[in-house]
Amino acid sequence: MTITPAHEIYPQYCFHKSPTITAWCRLRTSDIAKLWSPPGFEGQDVFFYNNHPIKWVRIAGVVVAVDEYTVNESTIKRVYTVDDSSGINVECIAQLAAKQPKNISLDAHSPDLVAQQRRQQQQQQQSPFDLDVGQVVEIRGGLKLYRTRYETRLQINIEKVKHLSTQHEVDFWKEVVKLHDETLSRPWVLDERVLRHCRRKAEKDELQSKKKKRPEKASDSVSKEPSTREAVNKASEGKGHGAIHHLRPPAVPQFVSGLEKKRRVKNTYPGDGLHHRHGGPSTVAVADSAVPKLLTGLERKRRQRKAEHGTNLQGRSMSRA
Repeated sequence: MTITPAHEIYPQYCFHKSPTITAWCRLRTSDIAKLWSPPGFEGQDVFFYNNHPIKWVRIAGVVVAVDEYTVNESTIKRVYTVDDSSGINVECIAQLAAKQPKNISLDAHSPDLVAQQRRQQQQQQQSPFDLDVGQVVEIRGGLKLYRTRYETRLQINIEKVKHLSTQHEVDFWKEVVKLHDETLSRPWVLDERVLRHCRRKAEKDELQSKKKKRPEKASDSVSKEPSTREAVNKASEGKGHGAIHHLRPPAVPQFVSGLEKKRRVKNTYPGDGLHHRHGGPSTVAVADSAVPKLLTGLERKRRQRKAEHGTNLQGRSMSRA
């Protein structure tokens, strides 16, 4: 169903400007056979008459055939073939509920069972899709592409069925001619300003949708990671308070510079290591593995003079003796 377009096919973000995309387009069955689908619109159930996008149609004609297929135990598919004398027939599909078999029981004449059977009969009688051959009907529905091994054709999924009188059928054909002359026979043309506005709006909507998706992904990743309180509560359940310490990270060894070592040595050994600078005894506990005190040049001279003075005193005492 690919036809070379005579006019430009606008992008999908311009379809809301089309007069046919949301309307029930009155068509002949031969017009439905002319609908085509360009590349890029597969599976969207949107078809084109010239360059007019069409999704919903209305046809009128005589039911010439009825076929029924079983889909499953509770659903059947009924295919109505409609002819409007335009040269081509169209298949219209209806999904119906399968008729339930009658259950034979001893309480067949009970009031509840009789009322239920009456309701089922009324529903079947009131079903608008129970059509017969020879009836003139108007069918509304959405277009659907049906593919087989040998052919591809358009079908109509029935949304609403209406029985037509002769006068209503004449009025319907007048509306078909009016739509064809005023809309479908002319190409759908958009102004360049309208086209640019639709493009900018589509780009803006796409950007906003991407921004909405990003916070959702971020919130999902954050929610997967438990908080510190939740981790502590989970670790303390059934393991005691000692299990909390397993959550603490191991201590990282700290690098100590030479200047920091000197500062620590001064704080550990105030004064000469025996007394405070104010004269009181030192209360700092010196560890066995403490770092030895670094002596300055002035301290070495003071200790050397003290040692020489002690030697002189010892020599004088020995000479006097």
